[in-house]
Amino acid sequence: MLNLFIKGPKSGPPHFLTIVLMAATAAMTMNIFLPSLTAISEEFDISYSRAQLVLSGYLGVTALVQLLIGPLSDRYGRRPVILTSYLFFVTGSVVCLMAPSFELLLLGRLIQASAITSMALSRAIIRDLYSRSKAASMIGYVTMAMAIGPMLAPVLGGLLQEYYSWRASFLLLAVLAIFMAILCLIDLGETNKNKSNSLITQFRNYSLLIREKTLWLYIIAATSSAGVFFSFIGGADYVGRNFLGLTPTQIGLYFMFVSFGYVSGNFLSGRYAERIGLEKMMITGAAVTVLGVLVSIALFSSEIYHPISLFGPMLIVGIGNGLSLPSASAGAVSVRVDLAGSAAGLMGCLQVAGGATLSFFAAYFLGPDTGPFPMLVIMLASSITCLIASTMIYRAPRPVEVD
Repeated sequence: MLNLFIKGPKSGPPHFLTIVLMAATAAMTMNIFLPSLTAISEEFDISYSRAQLVLSGYLGVTALVQLLIGPLSDRYGRRPVILTSYLFFVTGSVVCLMAPSFELLLLGRLIQASAITSMALSRAIIRDLYSRSKAASMIGYVTMAMAIGPMLAPVLGGLLQEYYSWRASFLLLAVLAIFMAILCLIDLGETNKNKSNSLITQFRNYSLLIREKTLWLYIIAATSSAGVFFSFIGGADYVGRNFLGLTPTQIGLYFMFVSFGYVSGNFLSGRYAERIGLEKMMITGAAVTVLGVLVSIALFSSEIYHPISLFGPMLIVGIGNGLSLPSASAGAVSVRVDLAGSAAGLMGCLQVAGGATLSFFAAYFLGPDTGPFPMLVIMLASSITCLIASTMIYRAPRPVEVD
C-alpha cells in the first residue's frame, strides 16, 4: 500500500483529465462559497469584512503552503506531496461542515488551504513533461478546461445556499476531495525524474531563485494579474447584494461571465502562445485587463448601476487573465528548470499572498456610501502593474530554450 502511495500503479504521466481535475478542484475550493459570505456573517453575527477572512485567511495560508510544497516535490516527487495534501483537504472540509463557531470555520478553511497543492504542482508537472514554449500552451489548455469548475462553483454555491445552507458547499468539497484522492492514487504517476538529494539543499535553493531578476518580473506579472481577480471576488458579493440588489444565486450566475472570459482567454493562449511567444501574450493580456476595468469604472461613473456594469467588463478582464497567466506561469517555472517545483511554489506563494491582501482591502474599503469604486480602483492599479512588468520582461534578454 505504501508503495502504491509513493510510486503509483504506473510509471507514465497522468492523463490530461487528471491534471485538469486537480487544478479545477482547488479552484472550486476558493470560490464556491462566495455567494454565502453575507449569510455567514449573519449566522455568526459578525461584520462582512470579518466573514471575508474565510477567503483572505485561506489565501494567506495557501501562500505559506506553496513555499513548502515546491521544495518537497522537488525532493520527494510530485505524487506523494499531492496525495498527502488531499488528506488535509478532506479534514479541513469536514471541520468547516461541522463548525459551531466562526473561529472553527476559519480553522477548517486554513486546513483546507492544502488544496492549493494540486493547482500549484499541476504547473510543475506540465513543465516536467513539456518544453518551455509548449508548456505555456499546455497550461493554457489545462486552465481553460479546469475553469469550468470555478465557473460552475459560485452557481452551485448560490443554489446550495438558497435551498440548503452555506454548509452544503463544504459537504460537496469533502466529497470531491475524497474522489480526487482516489483518482490520483490510481492515475498519478511520478513525473519528477530528477529529484534532489537533500531537502535542506532544496530549501537553500530559494536563495538561487531569489537572485533571478527575470523570475521576479514573471512573479510580479502573475501576482498583479491574478490580483485583479482576487480584488473582484473580495468585494463582488458586497457590491452585488448592497448596490445591485442581487440574490446569492444571481451573483453565482453572473460569475459565469468572469469564468467564460477566462476560458476564452486560455483557449487563445493554448492556441497561440507557442506561436506568438510568452512575452507578447503577457503584454496583450495585461492590456486587455486594463481595458476591462476601465470600462466598468466608466459605467459606474456614469451612474449606470446594473449587474452588467460590474460583471460584463469582468468578461473582458477574464480574457486578459486567460491570456497572461499561463505564459507568466510557464515563464516562471522555466527560469531554472532544475528548480521548477520550487519556482512554482515561490510564485504561487507570492501570487496568493498578494491576492489575499488585495482581496481583504477590496472588502475593507467598501461601505454603504462608497459604491463599487474602492474595489475597482484596486483592480485598476493591479492591472497596470501587470502591464508594466510584462513590458519589462519583453525588453529583457530572452532565456535559452530548454526542453
